Amino acid sequence: MGYFTKEEWMNGMKQLGVDSADKLKQLIPSFELALADPVLLKKFYLFTFPYAKTTGQKSMDVDVAIALWQVIFADRYPHIPAFIQFLQEVKPVRVINKDQWSSLFDYIRSVPEDLTGYDSSSSWPVLFDDYVAWKKGNQDSM
Repeated sequence: MGYFTKEEWMNGMKQLGVDSADKLKQLIPSFELALADPVLLKKFYLFTFPYAKTTGQKSMDVDVAIALWQVIFADRYPHIPAFIQFLQEVKPVRVINKDQWSSLFDYIRSVPEDLTGYDSSSSWPVLFDDYVAWKKGNQDSM
């Protein structure tokens, strides 16, 4: 998993004009506001994959991905809790690859929660087809 060196951290804080924990705390609302912009959110989201995966690996452990989705997407997208539940209950994969990671952002922004218009013949990763089938089979209990 990636890390920031002390030098990188200090340079970043200097660029932000931060020289104390209180000043950093004061910036948190502006960071949250910036992530409300879908373009910036996607850029940040795509940054997290190479940063968070284990060095030398091409994929990320599902548990790490789930933790990141819970933090990054919080309550922004209604698919996320159900998708996480699917991964935890069905355990269809042990790792999330870059294509699955990248595609999830577009999926949660383009496919309605009720799955209307989902086309399994489109170019979504197979994992999403499995999720849709699972969700359709469990809609009465959700």
